[in-house]
Amino acid sequence: MDAGREKWGLALSGGGFRASFFHLGVLARLAEMGLLQRVEVISTVSGGSILGALYYVHVKRLLEEKADGEITGADYLQILLRIEREFLAAVQGNMRMRTFLNPMKNIRMAFANYSRSDRIGELYDELLYRPVLAPGREASIEMRELFIHPKGDRTDFYPRDHNVGRNTKAPILILNASTLNTGHNWRFEASRMGEPPRGSRTAQEVDKNMRLRQPPSYNDITPRQQNIELGLGVAASACVPGIFAPLAISGLYDREIRVQLVDGGVHDNQGIQGLVDEKCTHFIVSDASGQMQDEMDPPAGVLSVLMRSNDILMDRVREEELFGILGTYGRRLALMHLRKGLSAEAIAWIDKDGKPAAPPKTERVPGIPCGQFGVDPRVQDRLSKIRTDLDSFTEIEASSRLLHARAIGGGRDLASMNLLRRAVTLPEFQRRETPERGMNGHEQDLFPQGGPGTAGRPRRGDQDDPGAADCLGARYEGAGRNLWPGHRRGSASLSRPTPDGGIRPVGRGDMEGAPGPRAASAFRSVPADHCRFRRARVHESSRRLRRGRPDLGDHRLQLQVRDAPAGSAGD
Repeated sequence: MDAGREKWGLALSGGGFRASFFHLGVLARLAEMGLLQRVEVISTVSGGSILGALYYVHVKRLLEEKADGEITGADYLQILLRIEREFLAAVQGNMRMRTFLNPMKNIRMAFANYSRSDRIGELYDELLYRPVLAPGREASIEMRELFIHPKGDRTDFYPRDHNVGRNTKAPILILNASTLNTGHNWRFEASRMGEPPRGSRTAQEVDKNMRLRQPPSYNDITPRQQNIELGLGVAASACVPGIFAPLAISGLYDREIRVQLVDGGVHDNQGIQGLVDEKCTHFIVSDASGQMQDEMDPPAGVLSVLMRSNDILMDRVREEELFGILGTYGRRLALMHLRKGLSAEAIAWIDKDGKPAAPPKTERVPGIPCGQFGVDPRVQDRLSKIRTDLDSFTEIEASSRLLHARAIGGGRDLASMNLLRRAVTLPEFQRRETPERGMNGHEQDLFPQGGPGTAGRPRRGDQDDPGAADCLGARYEGAGRNLWPGHRRGSASLSRPTPDGGIRPVGRGDMEGAPGPRAASAFRSVPADHCRFRRARVHESSRRLRRGRPDLGDHRLQLQVRDAPAGSAGD
């Protein structure tokens, strides 16, 4: 890499489909800022790999269909709109349960060379990746087919060497898994797979396990493994221990080594090391991994203690990795995570009088409280507890994760990296009608201040329900530009069920202030066509979300969409 040249990397953490939808929201925010074109390396783990691979194949198709000078920010926004629709449809088909539905596949799982992990890899390929790159084809997409050949560029284009001078970079995709054989990180790339070198002085002193070396290319390995599929690489990266059997690769190494791969989060759940190894200078880390929750009275049973001990271990690993990367790269790193902007509590002891020595103390106050990017702390805390799984997610679960991430991405982390150099304005794209829409407009649940990045304090709701509007209720009108096609400005009100079966409003918070040029992308709007759903459907989704899952409150969202005045901004 040229000395002094910026090289941007994007890390998408593990965390099941919860992470996938969170990452989709982060990608949407980056697209609105016009930053996705700069990303040269995408390092993904588990749920981040499922979504990251889908984004990558869409970008590959775009770069091979349009020349560099023809690609605009609108193209990336269109990609994310398609992903939003396609991914939600696939997830709601419950891919994990579909691995049980084919009788012939179930019989085949009795043999050592096929498992449920192989089956879900086939489903990833069939439902997500093949329709983008090779619609109608029966054969799966192979890892070595992922090389990007940009239209109008040199025939021997190689991203590590030839991205210099391009406005839209051709990214490298790294799918991270963990090797049970050695305990090391295993990587799937378009050019090769295996365990990367560990040449640091620390590794020379500490790591004495064998390493399963990466070959130069797939063409240099045994023919039986040259055609490893993209779906299997993603399945290995998202192979959650205890839910899926390890994904096996046989005959690739000497000594009759049978490689057994599990979830990449076992080794590195943030995927940051891949960006460091690729010598990135700027880092965007989307961390949707589960963070350990406090326990007032931890259960003392054997299984409970083992599980809690594992949570402590994983939380410690996460903290040390993030401490290290933040300490090294500082302002060249933007970190978005599930509990960003929350403070912590310090509890005092019981004194000699049998009373608390002091009231609970707030400490570790973040530089940017979550209220500044438009999310109430109670909502932030509850959303961080949404389950980690690979089964079906409701629209409320999915859209709350996506919109939550877009709010967090609207904070000052990216600006502090000097990434937000100009606001993205796409007037022609904004005015163009398109059949592709976003998810239905649950966004108003999260943004009591009118959207992430807006100034001013939220206004209180009803006096008999103080803070309700600040927490979940919101009414606003999108005064800024709409960055999603087909949207119209609208309003949303929050209501709660009454004992007689009716509903009552709990308060409203009105957006204040007019947008400046950089605030345009921060204001939100309701996708009109997706707000015309039956109230019963929303209520049923709410019940499903509450039943056995984190409590998001007994709230019901009603949306009323009205046309904006003719000629107003955003039409």
